[in-house]
Amino acid sequence: ARHCNASSTPPGLAVSPQLQGILACLRPLMKQLRRPKLMARLLWALGKLEIRSADVQDHVAHVVRAAPPLLPQFNALELSNTLWGLARLIPSASLSSSEHHRGRRGKGGGSGGSWETPDLVAAHNLAMAITKESSRRLAERPGALSAQCLSNSLWALARLEIRGRDAEDFARRCVQTICCGEGPSPEDFSPQGLANALWATAKICSGGGGDDGKAWQFCVVVISEARPRLAEFQAQELSMLAWAVAKLRGRGAFRRTISPAAEPNTAATVACSFVAGENAGGGVATADSFLEELASEARSRLPELAPQGVSNIAWALATADLFCRSPGRHGTAVVASPAAAFVLAAAAAAGGSLANYPPQAVANLLWSVGRLPPSFAGVAGHGDCASSCDIVARLAAAAAKEATVRMAQFGWQDLAGVLVALGQGRHKSPEALNLAMMVSRRAEESAKHLTTQVLLNIALSAARLGVPKDCLQGLMHCIGGELQVRKSGMNALDMRQWAEVQRVCWEWPTSPQSSPRPSKLQSPRTPGMPRSPPSPNGGSRAGTGSGNRVRLGAGLPS
Repeated sequence: ARHCNASSTPPGLAVSPQLQGILACLRPLMKQLRRPKLMARLLWALGKLEIRSADVQDHVAHVVRAAPPLLPQFNALELSNTLWGLARLIPSASLSSSEHHRGRRGKGGGSGGSWETPDLVAAHNLAMAITKESSRRLAERPGALSAQCLSNSLWALARLEIRGRDAEDFARRCVQTICCGEGPSPEDFSPQGLANALWATAKICSGGGGDDGKAWQFCVVVISEARPRLAEFQAQELSMLAWAVAKLRGRGAFRRTISPAAEPNTAATVACSFVAGENAGGGVATADSFLEELASEARSRLPELAPQGVSNIAWALATADLFCRSPGRHGTAVVASPAAAFVLAAAAAAGGSLANYPPQAVANLLWSVGRLPPSFAGVAGHGDCASSCDIVARLAAAAAKEATVRMAQFGWQDLAGVLVALGQGRHKSPEALNLAMMVSRRAEESAKHLTTQVLLNIALSAARLGVPKDCLQGLMHCIGGELQVRKSGMNALDMRQWAEVQRVCWEWPTSPQSSPRPSKLQSPRTPGMPRSPPSPNGGSRAGTGSGNRVRLGAGLPS
């Protein structure tokens, strides 16, 4: 495992006869495995190799049952390595769903094989026990965990999608330890450690756990430390930073309240404000300027980025609304920012290679490009406005064609996301029209199984893309029927969007509740985090989502 590089496992290693022989020899010795150091090393090594054969699952099943009583004997590194190994070996979807199957026998799905449900429950219990033990040690001695242990433990906690009071308490203590100078300082973290820690914090907080205010302060601390070291970050780590900063910052130019105090610009200053409990909302401008610097760095290393990484950075820049620095003269042109330059360069590079992009990456990149200002004059390296618009048009047509060809791989959220981006940008083309008609027909057949938001997004986007009204009639009737059934569960946004769908498609009889002024459609969902396979480039520093959420991040203990 130590001879594997930091980005991937050598091809064929998992099925090599030598490794299989080692695993076979280990099997009869597993019952003798009682030393914490050996348990931690075993899970760490198997996790780094990412081997999920039946033999490996048997070995993991033994450790997750034998380790809990021995956790007080584990040192800090052994605790974090054990948790990290679990996160690498067990699909997060399987582990998070294991709570719904307590007491049942059966298989837990997920990439990399099937796990017996009792094994998944035992793995979940071990992860929670490690979290609780680590949190206890941090409470007793804040410096108990090293920088590497903190970042790897946070990453594993987020990767496994562990929720609950113990998980939230651990995340809060980790962030407080780093920010308050009670343990390792930000400069003690490697670039990978900074990226992993911030990504995990953003995921845990955005998932409903942790303290969002403290997480934002931690974000500003990481920004201050990462800014002068951007060139040291690997391409995928830049993607992780961008996603995390945008996730914590929120959408739009004024997502967070800016405090009247001067913005902190050093990790030490931010740490002081953290201790004092001051509002760190003033770091928004700092975050935006950091994202622009990151965009310039990422653009210079665009060939190194995996498709998911390109999509994540583009999404982050669009979410922060960083495409326009200032209006041009007489309002006829736009001075493009580094963020706009990156997204346009990404669109140009992706136009002919979308077959390599996961479905959600296609949807999010297209949505990000659609957020570019109407005029692209001044975007260095891409000529005049006409050529820039051609790049966007080619990407839109290519995305529509790709979604049509690979429709079976696209989930409903991804298909709706592509249609929303095409419809909002009014990217009418034969490819877009064909996709809209196909998705509309499929949605009509599956209306009972789709969310209200997906149905409304598909209908409105299809109308905007020019699908004839008679082709939408069946879908509209299905939506109307479904809304009557779901009426008690509809919110104000659903009603406003239904009113807009009726207005755009045709004059549909409306009820008093659906009369509010129509509003714009919501943007595609925010990329969150792991869904399943590793990153498209095989990297273990960052994984990707193959479905509704984006998977990022993965730490490698030394």
